[in-house]
Amino acid sequence: MSSNELHNKLLERMPYTAPFFFVDDILEIDDKKVKATYFFSDKLDFYKGHFKDKPITPGAIQLEAMGQVGCVLHGIYLLKLYENNIKFEPVLGLMEGNFFQPIYPNTPVIIESELHYLRNRYISSIISIFNEEKTLMSMAKIQCNFLINE
Repeated sequence: MSSNELHNKLLERMPYTAPFFFVDDILEIDDKKVKATYFFSDKLDFYKGHFKDKPITPGAIQLEAMGQVGCVLHGIYLLKLYENNIKFEPVLGLMEGNFFQPIYPNTPVIIESELHYLRNRYISSIISIFNEEKTLMSMAKIQCNFLINE
C-alpha cells in the first residue's frame, strides 16, 4: 500500500467530520511520530465570538486538534484500525497543556506528535503545534483510551 493510500484510509477512519475535524493532510506517520497539517480558516464559526475584536483560536480547539492528530490518528495507525471496520470510541484526556503564541484566523499549522507510550489500547503522546515559520504555538501531553466495540 502506498503512503498516499495509507493516509487516505487513516483519514477515513477518523471519527470526526467538519466543522470539528482538524486534520487536512498527513505529512508523515510511523510507530514513533506523526506529522499533519491543518488550516484554521477565518470561516470557522468559533472566531465570531473568540474574541469579538481580535479573533484567535481557542485553546480548547488547539487541544482538540492536537488530540485528533497525536492520539486518535496515531492510535488508528498503531492499533491498525485502518485495516478493518471495527467500531471504536476514543476517550481523550489532557495531562498538561501550554499556549505560547496566539493562532489567528487563516493560519496554516503543522501538528507534530511523539509517542510517549502505548499500552494495550491506551496511548500517551506529546504534541506540538507550529506555524509555517516553525514557531512553537502550543504544546500538550494528551492521552487517549480506545474503547473497541467488537
